[in-house]
Amino acid sequence: MVNREVLVIPVLGLIIAACGDTASSSSSGSSGDSGGGSTSSSGGDAGQQKRTVGGTVTGLKGKGLILQNNAGDDVALSADGSFKFPTTVAAGAAYAVTVKAQPSTPTQTCSVAKGTGTIDAADVTSVEVTCATTAFTVGGTVTGISGGSVVLQNNGADDLTVSAAGVFTFASKVASDGAYAVTVKTQPSAPPQTCTVSTGTGTVASADVTDVQIACAPAKFDIGGMASGLGGGTVVLQNNGADDLSVAANGAFKFATRLLSAATYAVTVKTHPAGKKCAVTKGSGAVAAANITDIDVTCLDIDYYLLTGNPTHTTVFNTIDQTYTFGNNLTNLIWNGPANKILAGHFASQGYWSFAAATSNYPNSPNNDTANTFTRMVQVPDTSTVIFSKAGSLDGVGPGTAANIMVATIDKGTGLLSGKATAVFSDNYAGNCNLHSSSATEFLCYIGGTVRKYTTTAGSANLTYVSTINLSQTLPMAAECLPNNACYGSTFAFDGAYFYFATHQGSSNNLNYEVYTAAGAFVATDTATGSGAINGVYFDWSVGRYATHDGFGNRSGGVMYTGGGGNDDSHSYGAVSAAHGK
Repeated sequence: MVNREVLVIPVLGLIIAACGDTASSSSSGSSGDSGGGSTSSSGGDAGQQKRTVGGTVTGLKGKGLILQNNAGDDVALSADGSFKFPTTVAAGAAYAVTVKAQPSTPTQTCSVAKGTGTIDAADVTSVEVTCATTAFTVGGTVTGISGGSVVLQNNGADDLTVSAAGVFTFASKVASDGAYAVTVKTQPSAPPQTCTVSTGTGTVASADVTDVQIACAPAKFDIGGMASGLGGGTVVLQNNGADDLSVAANGAFKFATRLLSAATYAVTVKTHPAGKKCAVTKGSGAVAAANITDIDVTCLDIDYYLLTGNPTHTTVFNTIDQTYTFGNNLTNLIWNGPANKILAGHFASQGYWSFAAATSNYPNSPNNDTANTFTRMVQVPDTSTVIFSKAGSLDGVGPGTAANIMVATIDKGTGLLSGKATAVFSDNYAGNCNLHSSSATEFLCYIGGTVRKYTTTAGSANLTYVSTINLSQTLPMAAECLPNNACYGSTFAFDGAYFYFATHQGSSNNLNYEVYTAAGAFVATDTATGSGAINGVYFDWSVGRYATHDGFGNRSGGVMYTGGGGNDDSHSYGAVSAAHGK
């Protein structure tokens, strides 16, 4: 028992001693670090502490913004808001935020505020990155301007006046990704010019726009107006004898060719619609720096015939549909279609007959306007004009001098003549018109192998020279209706395709006539069938009928009216021509 106690006590003492040594050692270690250990603990914690660097981005619209801190640690941003760099920075260290790459689409410039400093005990959140969209100029080049000024606009504003060729730039810039649209607000006016814009619209990218082109040229203007009365037909118009324009509907029209300011224009009808006649008013003048829009083309139904087919020249005088006989010294007749009135002159008595085609009652002597002698009487139905010679003779119609030629207007309702006046030739013609004829629109004067053509004006004595047709050979002398030679017919015929001349104006049995083309080339000498003679021939455009005159009264067929017997003259009309229509 004693021994056990002795053994236990020392062991316990050893354990206690051992414990005492350990505690002493630990305390001694702490104490040893306390001088330097305490500083190290405090300083060691500060050196290892990390802080974030960041801030806020405002105004960002583009793509591709990249920020850096201390020339590294890239951050890509695509929208406004807060940001921070992924790598922390130790407290006490410096930071420097910069822009590595600016945004594009749109192009922007981003700047950094409060972007540098030293890390302290808190995260940096105060860096400010502000982005603004970059603006660029819009401009280009003006060419061709010659006097005056052109006023340009961009996007409907920012007026810019340019007075000389060269480079231009608008004062107001346009932000990147913004649209631009350059237009001409005011064209140059002294002299008038037209400036057009090309490559004038688009979207500003990342550079100034410098490729807008403004090309200026002398201004040209439209020539046009309004057409009416077409009724489904087509009228072909010309300006200055060219630039054909087909107008097939009522309403506005304009020619394809535009004209410079001060240029003259003259609009005429080249081809009338079928069955219509078109008249042009306000059709000529000079362009005065503005479009011409007031030309009037008015189309009305015609009351006369036009060539629509091919006449057979060998037979046109063969068929007689209606014959009229009067007292001796009758001259040729005309038939006014609208009034259905026959007019006939007399080379020995003054005055003219006018009677309805359906009546047989008429006086033995002319009973209208006995102040004048009516010979060589023809009509131009297009203008309701009758042209005649007031020279009479017992041997026939007398000399056909220009001084004896009269112009009158025939009333479409009554068939009577008015406004008789001496003809005024635009070319001052003072020769003879030994034979008369007409087309639907022209007066034809024959002398010595030539046919002179004149247009007429409604209600006027003016005869406007058009051209002269030369026959390819000379007519027989007996066909010429020369002064002091027997001449009972005094007219020749023109049907649009051929000229026809009776070969003897004073024969009692001649049925021959010479035929020439509309250009004057001889075709043939033909012979009409039937009785009597042909002293004069005529094509009456008012009724579309071929006519023959017999100074001896022996031409007959389809008798309508017969005189009181004795030595009568006859005038025969054929049926309405199959080669003509309205």
